[in-house]
Amino acid sequence: MSTNSDPIITSLIDTDFYKFTMRKFIQRYYPDEIVKFSFVNRTSRVSLPELVDEKELREQLGHVQSLSLTDEERTFLWNMGYSFGYEFELPDFDLGVKNNQFVFETEATWCDSSMWETFFLSILNELYS
Repeated sequence: MSTNSDPIITSLIDTDFYKFTMRKFIQRYYPDEIVKFSFVNRTSRVSLPELVDEKELREQLGHVQSLSLTDEERTFLWNMGYSFGYEFELPDFDLGVKNNQFVFETEATWCDSSMWETFFLSILNELYS
């Protein structure tokens, strides 16, 4: 993490809780399905690489990827009824620039790759604004 910024995401439960509900569905019906998650900027007239520092984006993504649930977070999830396989690791990703836009992709089990969605968007939005 650069000395100018704090981590944007500090916990793996700092996400929309629908992700945990979706994860339960995916684990039940498609536990071994491999998918590719990709980010596409639909507002192509806005060049995000011109507005967001790629190095800082990589650092923030690396930070959230290094996180794991604490005992307190596991207890919280258990008490909220999320007692199903909430243990996860964010899979490796590829980040680059193509046609003046960020390209973010990860390929892994659906359960794990889908967890990147809200984390990636939260980080990118925070750095953009």
